[in-house]
Amino acid sequence: MPWPLLMPRKIPIKVDISLLLVVIIGLGLSLTAFFYVKQWEQDTALDEQKKQVNEHMRVLRQTFTTYGNILKSIRGLHHVHPPLTRQNFTQFIQGDLLTQPGIQAWSYVNVVPASKRQTIESSIRSEGFSEFHLWEYSSHFDRWTAGEREIYYPILFTEPLESNINLLGYDVGSNNILRIALENARDLGQMTTSGAVEVQTLRGKLMGIYVFIPVYQTNAIPATLTERRRDLIGFSVGIFLLDELVKTVLRLPKIRTEIFLVIFDDTIEAKIKELYVPNWYRGFIRKQSVSLWWGSLDFGGRQWRIVLYKTKEAALFHTWYAWTVLSIGLIFTLGLLRYLYIILTRAHWAEELVGKRTQNLYDTNLALNQEMTAREQMTQALKASQQRFQAIFNEAAIGIAQTNLEDKILDSNRVLQSLLRYRETELNEKLLKDFVHPEDIKSDQFMLQKMLAGKYDTYQVSKRYICKSGAIVWTNQSCSIVRDTSHPFIINMIEDITERKFAEEARLEAENKYRDIFENAIEGIFQCTPTGRYLSVNPAFVRMFGYESAEQIYTEMTDIGQQLYVNPQRRLEFIALLEKHSNVQDFEYQARCRNGRIIWVNETVRVVRDTSEQIRYYEGIIENVTERKQTEEKLRHDATHDQLTGLCNRAAFTKRLTKALSEFSIAKLSESKINLKLKLEDQNQIKIPYAVLFIDLDRFKIVNDSMGHLVGDKLLTETAHRLARQAHENDIVARFGGDEFALMLENQADLASLEQRVEKIQEQLNQPYTLGDETFNTTASIGIALSDSKYSSAEEILRDADTAMYEAKKQGRGKSIIFQEGMHTNVVNMLRMERDLRIALEQQEFCLYYQPIISLETDKTVALEALVRWIHPEQGMIRPDLFIPLAEETGLIKELGLWVFETACFQLRQWQIQFPHHAELGMNINMSPIQFKQPHLINLIQDIIEKSGIKGSTCRVEITENAMMQDPEAALTILNELKNLELLLYIDDFGTGYSSLSYLQRYPIDALKIDRSFIKDIDTSGKSAQIADAIIALGEAFGLRIVAEGVENEQQAAILKLAHCHQVQGYFFSRPQDAKTLDEYLSIERHFL
Repeated sequence: MPWPLLMPRKIPIKVDISLLLVVIIGLGLSLTAFFYVKQWEQDTALDEQKKQVNEHMRVLRQTFTTYGNILKSIRGLHHVHPPLTRQNFTQFIQGDLLTQPGIQAWSYVNVVPASKRQTIESSIRSEGFSEFHLWEYSSHFDRWTAGEREIYYPILFTEPLESNINLLGYDVGSNNILRIALENARDLGQMTTSGAVEVQTLRGKLMGIYVFIPVYQTNAIPATLTERRRDLIGFSVGIFLLDELVKTVLRLPKIRTEIFLVIFDDTIEAKIKELYVPNWYRGFIRKQSVSLWWGSLDFGGRQWRIVLYKTKEAALFHTWYAWTVLSIGLIFTLGLLRYLYIILTRAHWAEELVGKRTQNLYDTNLALNQEMTAREQMTQALKASQQRFQAIFNEAAIGIAQTNLEDKILDSNRVLQSLLRYRETELNEKLLKDFVHPEDIKSDQFMLQKMLAGKYDTYQVSKRYICKSGAIVWTNQSCSIVRDTSHPFIINMIEDITERKFAEEARLEAENKYRDIFENAIEGIFQCTPTGRYLSVNPAFVRMFGYESAEQIYTEMTDIGQQLYVNPQRRLEFIALLEKHSNVQDFEYQARCRNGRIIWVNETVRVVRDTSEQIRYYEGIIENVTERKQTEEKLRHDATHDQLTGLCNRAAFTKRLTKALSEFSIAKLSESKINLKLKLEDQNQIKIPYAVLFIDLDRFKIVNDSMGHLVGDKLLTETAHRLARQAHENDIVARFGGDEFALMLENQADLASLEQRVEKIQEQLNQPYTLGDETFNTTASIGIALSDSKYSSAEEILRDADTAMYEAKKQGRGKSIIFQEGMHTNVVNMLRMERDLRIALEQQEFCLYYQPIISLETDKTVALEALVRWIHPEQGMIRPDLFIPLAEETGLIKELGLWVFETACFQLRQWQIQFPHHAELGMNINMSPIQFKQPHLINLIQDIIEKSGIKGSTCRVEITENAMMQDPEAALTILNELKNLELLLYIDDFGTGYSSLSYLQRYPIDALKIDRSFIKDIDTSGKSAQIADAIIALGEAFGLRIVAEGVENEQQAAILKLAHCHQVQGYFFSRPQDAKTLDEYLSIERHFL
């Protein structure tokens, strides 16, 4: 009977409830598993993308570190070979540095103040860049000449030059973005990256960045901000194109993908935020994109953000596992439902059948157990075999893929998964050729067909695979077929040979590069045998020695030592050095070209040996250094000769004089002691081994200042020619500098002969000089020092000759004087006084004495003349006529004069306050001609007047006529400025100097002081009285006050009063007194005659 007929016709209520609970629980568990697995798939996919972004960030950091190290190396190049030159920069950059990913240019930026701009531009133009100038971009990105600014930051060196020559001269500081970056690099002392800017390339304007590393004067980075700004001399700079950098370093796919990267600049001041976006990331796609995850990256002080996006319609992950779990859950629930339904409905029917089938089940179960035992044994054996195969499969050192005959991947090991960057689940059921580079897909099609046809069982092929990241991997692939009768498959052994491939390409590239260097180098490169024949030479070598080809050298040059070397002995020295050291650097010698021309060359050579240490050949580099040798020779000449006149300089003269002194000392040792005690009256007959003449042109400074340095140089050149014509064969003529010359006359017969030579020299130098359209007459003062055993050095002889020359100037110029011992003492005393004078200023050894000036109209003291005195701690009081000229000669008069001015003004103010009846008392202060040339003199005097509180009209400045005549125009300017301060101007010692009515009319003079030389005989000499009357009348005619100096008796005062002289001063009224003593004098209002 069929089993449905035995089922109950109505299902009990309990059964319905049980089935409903099963459905609810099954659906709940299925949905829970579905959402859990879906979340797991999403987290796994997102983690994978995060790993990829982190990998990109790691690669970028490593790349940026490499860039920083390269830029630091360029900075170090400046300190290793200062100063940095274009040749050193170019040699350093050549090679792999030019192939760095994303690099547009390696450059060097110099700090150029505005004052050195023209010098820099001229220097670069002299290197062959004739159109070089500092430039900047306009607002429309046009090039124009850089505007005026205090500091420029131009690019002076850049590589590769061919594609970046348009960057030379570009003032990086003219771009606000780049200027901010380089100033940060300067202040922080570290690598700094700019914001994104447009970079002009051969392909047009592309987005890029500048990376700066500051270069300071010292290798160590200065500690403070002030030092870093002060010591900055330039920057090493890298210019990178952002798109090229990202594409070459990260190897992102070039085609559109649903998940992609965008790089932003999150630095606050960044003007361009998007640094890199895919080319297709525009318009609609940008609006439809969703950010998945981002990471930050610091590069040179800038914050970059790398964001992972996906398009909205794209799925980040596939929910295959989740739907599979849900499907299984639903199927299981339905199966369970049906199963329970059948069980519950068939329970009654089953009970009836149990008995009948129990025996059948027992029999079947017994047979089944026997079969299961056999199958279990087979399963264990198969499992062991599979474990061994899987162990080999997974632990193999190369990638393995098991594919069917249609190329579908059945299994893959971990090495292959790591190689292609895919998980096992992503590889399974995919075609292996889907991961092959498009150009290599058909590379083994023919061999595969032959293997499938049974022609052979294995073959090998080289292929490129594309990783999940887009990177390309080079492989060697060995394919073998397993011809199983039921399921044949192919084992693909895939070995990664990328590094080997790149190494091979690098080797080939190095060989080509070496060949290029060999063929195109400007230095000669060669190989030669120890016997003196060349094995190979490059074109530069052929050109250097004037041959037509390398073959011609091989044929004609059979003995290098005899044919090439001008001095064959140098070849032997060279070979000896090579045998001893195995390499020789910078070996220089003269070489003979094919046409007979002689050149200087520099060789650097090393020995190449075989495995048995025997010499195979020599190889090296040779350079033509003829021009350098000529330059060195010129430098040696310039080091010992004066550039203007061509005469020997001081160093050469001193060297020659030292030699003469040495020869004289040796000769003296051989003479007898009797000859050393010759009488003075016989000295005219003594032979003079040598005499040193120190010559100084008289009044040369006047010619040089009035006519200009060009005329002065011509005068010096003509003087040198005249002296050279007077020199004999063994004499030496030199110029020491300025208008100082020196002669050494050797082997003079006697003193009379020497004097004749000196007279001829004086006669020649006294002849008129015709320079252009002008004729000048000048003389020379000559100091002579004779050979003497007392001299131990050339400097001592020159010192005495110089001393004699100054003595000659004192005697009236145009003289010649032979040095005597007393002269040196005078010079020493003068030097000691100069030293003491400097100390006196520091130790306040000066004081002021004051001499009253009396009005003959009121008998009142109307003014005081301030007179400086020096109280020497050892010599006592020193007269002004002894130290004032020395102070003027050394320039100390400027400091001393200001001290006198300040002290006198403050003392005057004190007396005006102390003695009310002298509230309008004046102070006469002498001013040296040297002070007229003092910078900021007027400002200094104005400051003293204001601080002391005196009126300008109570301060009287006394100057001499000669002081005004040294530079009339400058003197007029200073006098007008003094008048603007309301000071009164007096002409001191009137009548003894350059007296002229014109300057009395032209200059703002207030009074004349009659010199004491006209006053001392006024009461006894009619002429003196007439001169005094004439000066007083002259003063009245010009409206000037008249002051008479040196009044010593009552009769002189009376005569001057009758002549209407306004004021007088002299011993008759009061000697000069110190301030304390003068208090008693000033307490009296009137001093009657």
